Amino acid sequence: MAAAAAAVADPVYRMAMAQMSRYTGHLAYYVLHPIAFYYDLVVPVMDSPMEHIELYLIKEHPFVLSMHVLVAAMIFTFTTGIRTGNYSAVDRIWSIIPVVYAWIYVLQASPELDFRLLAIAGVVTIWGARLTYNFWRKGGYHGEEDYRWAWLRRIILEPYGSAGNVAWQLFHVFFITIYQHVLLWALINPVMLVAWNVRYRPRPILARDKAFHVAFGGYDWIALALCLACIALETIADQQQWEFQTTKYRLLEEAKTRIDSRVIPKTNVRGVTPSSDAIKARVDTNLPPRPEEIVPKVNLNAAEWLAQIDAPYNLGFPTTGLFKYSRHPNFFAEVSLWFMVYLFAVAATATAGPLSYQINYPFTTALSLVLSSDWTTLHVLTHHATYLRTFPLVQWAIAGAVNLALLFQGSTAITERISMAKYPWYRDYQRKTSRFVPLPSGGEVTLPPMPDE
Repeated sequence: MAAAAAAVADPVYRMAMAQMSRYTGHLAYYVLHPIAFYYDLVVPVMDSPMEHIELYLIKEHPFVLSMHVLVAAMIFTFTTGIRTGNYSAVDRIWSIIPVVYAWIYVLQASPELDFRLLAIAGVVTIWGARLTYNFWRKGGYHGEEDYRWAWLRRIILEPYGSAGNVAWQLFHVFFITIYQHVLLWALINPVMLVAWNVRYRPRPILARDKAFHVAFGGYDWIALALCLACIALETIADQQQWEFQTTKYRLLEEAKTRIDSRVIPKTNVRGVTPSSDAIKARVDTNLPPRPEEIVPKVNLNAAEWLAQIDAPYNLGFPTTGLFKYSRHPNFFAEVSLWFMVYLFAVAATATAGPLSYQINYPFTTALSLVLSSDWTTLHVLTHHATYLRTFPLVQWAIAGAVNLALLFQGSTAITERISMAKYPWYRDYQRKTSRFVPLPSGGEVTLPPMPDE
């Protein structure tokens, strides 16, 4: 009887385990899926993953696809930080991920490519290529961590010990990993809004009515010109900063070489100066260096070294060119760019049409602008107030640009605090020069005289 019971129970057990495995796989799939309810097709992913990927890329909504990229970027950033102890993974893909988001919406929005979407994606691509190149030439892809993360980690860890380590990991999860990636995703919200307009724009009820999706026109050309102007301003500022720092360190190395050549080399116990080949041989063989072969690390940004080179490089930071009118002109251009990108969404969601009655407006010019009392809508009246175009200035798509502006406020405060610790005369530069917006300079910043020893 026991054998018969086992014969009956065994296939039932195996079928139950198979169903449980299948349901567990589906449950894990839907739990891990960022927004599973967007799927219009249930695919058993455990059976045919390649078929699922093909169907997904063809049929999936671009919003869901961008969310998958967002989650993948978060996982990459978090695991890289935990595995390597280097928390700059998000900095390395900062200029790449928004380009991916933009082209997802362009290619998935409509079978016919919309010119406004192409213009926005082109601007974002130019921005990404320029910023990626600038990050690469500064050594950002060589494994070095952003100095601000190291500074923040020291501030959090040193005073609080193990509690500080917990606080840092929470900061790593919620700010570095989650907040910054959501911010990068939100920067492309104007593209999302325009793509939604292209794909799901309402049709006009009557022939004389205007569709909500406005064709690419003069306002878009203005937005495009402003975007390119912001990219040009940021490019010039980054180039001026790059040239200044490159020249500064070259002059400091030359000054160090001149000073080192005047100093009698320290000899070892036998009275023989160790050669560079001997030191290199010890390094190559992993042998510990002798005391006389240890070369102390030199801080070339110290005041005594900066005093050895000519102005304006002896200040340590750029104060000429665009930096004469703004301490961070590249940051100003970066933030402004995303507000200019948002203007495309404003132009795309405008409504227009003739007025059925004459408006009693005090101006009789060919073009008049009226801002609503809550500052959220701009009315453009033309032809003596007989034709109205309405632009919704404040929409949800502006959230990314606003958050980026707030982020730069905090990151710039950290950057300037570090600069003040390195260069005591940086405070004078702060007093005389605007922080972000380029404004007339308050005067030339000069290096104070060194105190007598």
